Amino acid sequence: MFDIFIAYKGEVKTLPVNPEELNIERPSNNDNAEVIGLGEINIIKKPKLMAISIESFFPEDDDPQEYIDYINEIYDAEEPCRIVNKEMELNMMCSIDNFEHSARAGEEGDRYNTLELQEWRDYSPKKVETSDSNKKPSKPSKKPAKRPEQPKKKTKTYKVKSGDCLWNIAKKYTGNGARWTELYKLNKAKIGSNPNLIYPGQVFNIPSGW
Repeated sequence: MFDIFIAYKGEVKTLPVNPEELNIERPSNNDNAEVIGLGEINIIKKPKLMAISIESFFPEDDDPQEYIDYINEIYDAEEPCRIVNKEMELNMMCSIDNFEHSARAGEEGDRYNTLELQEWRDYSPKKVETSDSNKKPSKPSKKPAKRPEQPKKKTKTYKVKSGDCLWNIAKKYTGNGARWTELYKLNKAKIGSNPNLIYPGQVFNIPSGW
């Protein structure tokens, strides 16, 4: 009447003897509270974990130790198993909370047992993947405004002609030949140590402001 299946890591075992009773308990998790002017109220919460109790025995003819070892393996591994019973529409993951077995006088080959299980809920964190469509578009980074480039001042030049001297060139641009020293300092690398020796074809830079 109550075929009980226990599945663990791909292996399924059916209890050899159907229990006379299959006890399923689903305790509430409700709280009572006192409200001024109203009295006691009941705060309904999600129920606690379901508990299952099975009392049966493993007959000598069905190798009791095989079933005992199977249940102990699950218990020692500290991992959940699945319990299934079609009549009670039971199909859930559970943990083994207690397992007791004993022998009785005159029935030494049989093993009587009590198996207590509790509903198991997966509490491991789940990875949530978000699609690119849910992502907020990133704001374009503001680039600092470029400063307008200052127009480069074109350097004035003068090509030396036959008969020129620094005095004459300075006077031509400034009206004051005595400012030839400014012209000499700017072009000393081209002229050399003697400011009186300049040659036709040389190109001199004209001081700024002339």
